[in-house]
Amino acid sequence: MEKITPKKNAKKIPPGICIVDKLPSEPIGSITFPDNRSKALLPPIVDAHFKNNKKKLVIRAVVFIAKDDNTLDFSIYQNCYVDIDGVPQLQFFVAYDLIEYEGINFDMYEVTFDADPIPFPDHFSQIEVIETFLWDTDPIASRGTVTTVQRS
Repeated sequence: MEKITPKKNAKKIPPGICIVDKLPSEPIGSITFPDNRSKALLPPIVDAHFKNNKKKLVIRAVVFIAKDDNTLDFSIYQNCYVDIDGVPQLQFFVAYDLIEYEGINFDMYEVTFDADPIPFPDHFSQIEVIETFLWDTDPIASRGTVTTVQRS
């Protein structure tokens, strides 16, 4: 049997499929936390709602990234799984690769996207909540939030 050793600095890609391969290059604003002494990521703020009789699920997310001279390399992955009760669940991962440090000033980036139809009857009709994570591909830390899907 051949021994496989993982590469030390290999990027950790989130589960699922990439549905957005680029986020806005310009922030929509910024926010300051003058007493922040943590390298922890701020969780994204997410809104999700149905359109067209639950045939379309639209997600809008605002992510906060500590300001620095890094080039932003964003992508969004969608993961679908079935929970223990047999109900389909959706997760979204806003993936990026940045150098982490104790940020005081954070840029805000907004992205709106449609979820890909899921492989279940009636597609989105059973979805009640989604999970959205900010995923650092390096991967020292990641952080997320759970959002209730608003009915149309």
